[in-house]
Amino acid sequence: MEAILVADRLKVGYRVDGTFRVALDDVSFEIRPQERVMLIGASGCGKSTLLKTIAGFITPMSGEVRVRGVSSPGPGPDRGVVFQELDQLFPWKTAIDNIRYAVRAVGRSKAAATETSERYLDLMGLSTAAGLYPHQLSGGMKQRVAIARALAIEPAILLMDEPFAALDALTRQRLQAELRRVMDQTKSTLLFVTHSIDEALRLGDRIIVLGDSPSHVQEIVDVSTRDLDGPGFETAERHLRELLTS
Repeated sequence: MEAILVADRLKVGYRVDGTFRVALDDVSFEIRPQERVMLIGASGCGKSTLLKTIAGFITPMSGEVRVRGVSSPGPGPDRGVVFQELDQLFPWKTAIDNIRYAVRAVGRSKAAATETSERYLDLMGLSTAAGLYPHQLSGGMKQRVAIARALAIEPAILLMDEPFAALDALTRQRLQAELRRVMDQTKSTLLFVTHSIDEALRLGDRIIVLGDSPSHVQEIVDVSTRDLDGPGFETAERHLRELLTS
């Protein structure tokens, strides 16, 4: 099956206090349609930098990002993004209007945008919150709206940068389960940054492990056949811990 996203020999750097630092060096991988790929590594290794480069927010020094075979140097609707921050919604717009704005921005008619927004709110279990403003929503509900908004533009791939990190443990577990359900229903493709081995194992088909800075792909671990309640989970968890501490 042809890859839906290709990161091809990416090298990314930036200047800090007058010194140029290479953050990512020769990073390459592919993601196939409907695959759920987790991106994990030590704090500061460049996980978010890599995701922002793939999203088109950072221009690489060399290499390229291709989506559906087309070079994609800048941001575009082929990549939906959900950030870590709980306040990424427009505070002056209701939940449904936040989604409707994004759908209209990619060229849908007003009627189509309304129908799509209602459908994705319902998918995230938020139909009763359609008319609420962000300040009236809990942190978990805000992230549900953000996910609905990113999916409603029907991107080729959904990019998520530690979207559950700021939530309490119980809400985080619930949203992980909801995300698995939603990805199954929408048959979407996912690239998800996390610092949690447990989260990576529960959500991913493959896990990309980044090495120390300048970051490179240390290993890509296939966990698609692991048993969440059996020895396969423990074996994969132990291997990932060894990779991250080596």
